[in-house]
Amino acid sequence: MRPSPSTDVPLHALAAAELAALIRARRLSAEEATRYFIDRIERHDGPVNAVPVRDFERALACARQADVDLARGDAGGPLHGVPMTVKESFFVQGLPTCMGEASRAGIPAVEDSVTIRNLKRAGAIILGKSNVPLMCGDWQSSNDVYGETHNPWRHGHSPGGSSGGSAAALAAGLTPLELGNDRAGSIRVPASFCGVYGHKPTWGAISGLGDAFNGQVSPSDIGTAGPMATNTGDLEVLLRALAVPQAGPRRFVLEAPRAASLKGYRVAVWCGDPAVRTSEEITSQLAALADDLAPACKSVTLFQPFFDTAKAREVYGALRVAAVATGKSADKWSEHVRAVEAGPGGHPVAYRHAKAALMTHREWSLHDEWRNRLRAAWSRFFEEWDILICPATLRDPFPIYRSGTPETRQLEVDGRLVDYYDQEFWPGLIGMCYLPATAAPLGLSRQGLPLGMQVVAAEGADYDAIRVAGLLADLRPVPALPGRGAGG
Repeated sequence: MRPSPSTDVPLHALAAAELAALIRARRLSAEEATRYFIDRIERHDGPVNAVPVRDFERALACARQADVDLARGDAGGPLHGVPMTVKESFFVQGLPTCMGEASRAGIPAVEDSVTIRNLKRAGAIILGKSNVPLMCGDWQSSNDVYGETHNPWRHGHSPGGSSGGSAAALAAGLTPLELGNDRAGSIRVPASFCGVYGHKPTWGAISGLGDAFNGQVSPSDIGTAGPMATNTGDLEVLLRALAVPQAGPRRFVLEAPRAASLKGYRVAVWCGDPAVRTSEEITSQLAALADDLAPACKSVTLFQPFFDTAKAREVYGALRVAAVATGKSADKWSEHVRAVEAGPGGHPVAYRHAKAALMTHREWSLHDEWRNRLRAAWSRFFEEWDILICPATLRDPFPIYRSGTPETRQLEVDGRLVDYYDQEFWPGLIGMCYLPATAAPLGLSRQGLPLGMQVVAAEGADYDAIRVAGLLADLRPVPALPGRGAGG
C-alpha cells in the first residue's frame, strides 16, 4: 500500500481531516486518494461485504474535477476531495436505494437527498454505499439483494445494524468516513460492535428530506442521520457539514463544547439497570471507568434513574413502531393482530409491534406526553450534570443469525436468553428523548471483540458528547482496529 506523501503511514490509517489537509496543501491529489480507497475496497471487502454498491467511475471523475477546482484556487468545503461511503438507505442520484428489498433493487434515485447534497457541498466524494439489513430493521446487516456483512473483528459475527456496513467499512479501513442514520441504535450499535465512533445527533439538527420511499416531508420521529468515523475529530468535521440549518420550525444551531478537558465536565455514569440484562463485562468496565474519571473530571457520580426505566422502554417501543409504520400499509399489521387474537399461531413480539402500528392518535399522544415529561426531566438533569455515560448495547457482537426474524429471535447475554428486542433498551431510552449521543469504544470482551458505550449530552450539546468521547480515548487507550494498522 502506498504511504501518504508526508509520512510512512498509509492513507487508510490517517484521519479524514488529515487527508483533507494533505489535499488542500496539494501534497496529495483527490484522484490519488480516491484510487487508493477504491483499491482498498476491491482488495479487502470480499470477506466483509461492507460496500456492495459501488460508484467508482463517477467518484474518479468527481475527484479529477476536485483537483482542477483546487488548482484554480477553489478549495471547496472542509472535506474537499475526501472519498467516503454512505449507508445504502440514503438517496444518491443515479444509485439504487432498496434497503435489501428485491422489488426495489436496481432502481436509481432521481436526485440527491438534502443530506447527500450537504455532503457534496462540503467537498466529499462518494465511492459507493454500504450494506444494511432488510428495510433497516435488524441489529445485523444481511439481506437477499446484497448478502451478508461480517464484522471485520471476527467473520461470522454481526457488525451491528442497521448501519452495519458503514461500521464494518470503517473498521476494515475501506473508507475514512461514513454516513449512517439511527432510530433504535442503528449508528450506535454498529459503532460499538466494530470498535469505531458514531454520533446520533440531537433530533431535528439534520434534515431528513429526500430519504423516504414515499416522499414523506414530515420529520420522522426519533430517527436522524449522523456521522461515523474512526476518531472524534472526524465526527465533528462531518457533523458540521451535515447540521446545516434548514427552513422550518426547528432551526438548530448546535452549541460549542463547554470545555477543553475533562476537568471542565460533570459526569454521571450509568453502569446498568434492572429493567434489562446487560453483560457483566460492560457493566464492570463502566464501573471501572467511573473510578478512572473521578480524579480527571470536575465531578463524577454513579447515575440513579429518576424515572421508571421499564415504562420508558415500553413508551419508546410504541413510538418507534409508530414512526416506522408511517406511510406503510396497515394490512400486514392487522394480519399480525388477527393471528395472535385468533389463537396460538401468532408471535407476541409481532403482536406488540402491530398494536403499536395501529394505535389511535389519542394513544400516541399519551405516549408522546409521557416522553415530553421525561425530556423536561432530562433537561433538569443536564443543568446539574454535563454528560451521561451508559451502555450502547447489551453485549459484544453476537454470531450472525441465519434464520428467523428479529421478532422471533432470542439473544444470549451472560449465558441467559433474553428478548432480541431488549437490544433497543439503551439506545432507545436516549433516542426517544432527542438527546445527542456518541458511541465510543469501551474496551474488548473476553472473546477479544469490541464493547461500546454511549456518551450522552443535553439536547443541542452534541459537540460536548463528541468532545468527551474523544477525551475518554486519552484516558483509556482504544483498541487498534483490524483494518487500520500501518500494515492493514
